[in-house]
Amino acid sequence: MTRLARLLYQLRKARGLTQGQLATYAKVSRSYITKLEAGKISLPSIQVLNRLANELHANREELLKAAADILPADEIPALDDPELILYLDEIGNFPKHDQEIIKGVLRGIREAHQKYGTGSD
Repeated sequence: MTRLARLLYQLRKARGLTQGQLATYAKVSRSYITKLEAGKISLPSIQVLNRLANELHANREELLKAAADILPADEIPALDDPELILYLDEIGNFPKHDQEIIKGVLRGIREAHQKYGTGSD
């Protein structure tokens, strides 16, 4: 079980909510909550994490840290570009269609880096 899975289960129980009640508020299915709590879904979207944090009266950063704990430390990129951080933070407010376009572009860049290696700055 992941740290996020344990934390979500504990917070939900402490609030006296069923998986169904939490799912309704978070706008996901009950089976999605079941999978989250079982650790079968390790990285929910930031929007879902925000809704979960609000309903569970939890600290959003605590949930984000718990979700990040599933990644090996050497796979978590260090972002030190304030402009890039700002853009990434705003993506959640974009229309779904635009988010899908951005994901496609990022996926393509990632695949190119995996295939051809990273270039120098």
